[in-house]
Amino acid sequence: MARITRAVEDLSASMKAFVDKWQKVGGMTLTEKQQRIVLGMELLSKAEQRVATLQNSQILLTEKLNDTKTKLTKVDLDLRPQALERELNIVGSTDTDERRSAQQQRLLAERSNLTTLYNQISSNLQQTNDDLRQARELVDRLQRMFLPQIENELLRQ
Repeated sequence: MARITRAVEDLSASMKAFVDKWQKVGGMTLTEKQQRIVLGMELLSKAEQRVATLQNSQILLTEKLNDTKTKLTKVDLDLRPQALERELNIVGSTDTDERRSAQQQRLLAERSNLTTLYNQISSNLQQTNDDLRQARELVDRLQRMFLPQIENELLRQ
């Protein structure tokens, strides 16, 4: 994440220096090629910001997926007959069968909800991974396209 942030900052600084250099030349306007380079740098900067945002989303979704999986595992453990009996023994009651059934129904409903949530998060994570891959590919293409042009323009000046 820090590497992406640094790259965005470096590219923003390069673009600003490039634009400032041309603005300081009294009354001189940017050529069409230079305008395309500036536009390309803006696109590159936005694409890199999108990559950083998607990486953050990927991390958050992964954490949520892991938390949900942990909760789902706990519910599955709590649904075992020994766990249900242990829970009822702690509470102590004369209506044991009703309480066991109610506890089991509550745990089954919770497992169903957690399974649905897990599947939804998993799907969202997969979509985020696909979007991230595409965003990285776009950044790579834009870098290959515009960074050499910027270097050439800076060297010519």
